[in-house]
Amino acid sequence: PGLGLVALSRELPLSKNQLSSLMRECVFLNSSAKCVLTIDRDTFHGAMVSCLFHRSVIEVFDHLFTLWDSKGYDFVEFRIFLVGISPLACGPRDSLSSALLFSMELMDPVGTGCINPSNLSKILIAINSTASFLGDPVLANREIQEIVRHVFLSYSYTRTNADLVPRLVRHPKVAKIINGKGTERYQIACKKKRKKGTARERNRMIEQVVNFVNGRGTERHQSADKSKRIRGTARERKRMIEQRVRNGGCMGCLYEV
Repeated sequence: PGLGLVALSRELPLSKNQLSSLMRECVFLNSSAKCVLTIDRDTFHGAMVSCLFHRSVIEVFDHLFTLWDSKGYDFVEFRIFLVGISPLACGPRDSLSSALLFSMELMDPVGTGCINPSNLSKILIAINSTASFLGDPVLANREIQEIVRHVFLSYSYTRTNADLVPRLVRHPKVAKIINGKGTERYQIACKKKRKKGTARERNRMIEQVVNFVNGRGTERHQSADKSKRIRGTARERKRMIEQRVRNGGCMGCLYEV
C-alpha cells in the first residue's frame, strides 16, 4: 500500500474507541507529573501496552512519536499528538464529518461539545503535521488560518462542534488535509525551519514505517549490521596482533592477547 494518512489508516488495526482509551490512559498515567500536558516516551509506550494495542500500532506510533519530538527531548504534548494522529483511527467507512468530530472530541477533555478558533487551529495544524510526516502534500499554516477565519467569520467566539463541522466540510481545503492532497511539501509548510539532519532522520523514519506496513521488518538488517561490526572488529584485532608480532615478537602478541 502507499504511504499517507488514508493508506496507513486502512492498514492499522486501530479503532476510535482504542484511541479514546489511550487518551484517558495518558491522562491518568501523567496526572502526577510536573507537566500534565506532556508525556515521555516510556510512559506513552506503557499506556499503549495497558490498552492492549496491536504490535503494529505500537511500532508505527513509536515512529510517529519520534517524528513529533522535533527537539529530541523524548516527550510530546500528548493531547495534540493524539489529535494529530486521530485520522489513523478512522476507517474507510468514516466520513470527513465523522473524522473531524472525533478529532474535536479528543481535543475536548471536559466534554463540552464546543470549540473555539484557537483549538480548531491546533487540530488542523496537528493533522496537517502528521500528514506531512507521512509524505503527503499538505497545506501551509497560512491556509489553515484562512480556514479558521472563514469558519468563525459569522459565528461567535465559541460554537458547538455540530454547528461547525458542516461548515468545515464544505470548505474545499479541509478535505485536502485529511486526504493528503495539499499544495505544499513538508519543508515549505513548516517554513523550512528544520535542519538537513532532521529531514534525513524524518525520511529514515518514514522508510521504516513503509517497510513495517509492507511487512518488511528490520530484524535481519540489524542482525546483519551487528554481525558485520563484530567481524570488522575481529579483523581489526587480528591485524593489530599481527603488526605487534612483526614489531615486538612473541611478547607483543602475548601482551595483546
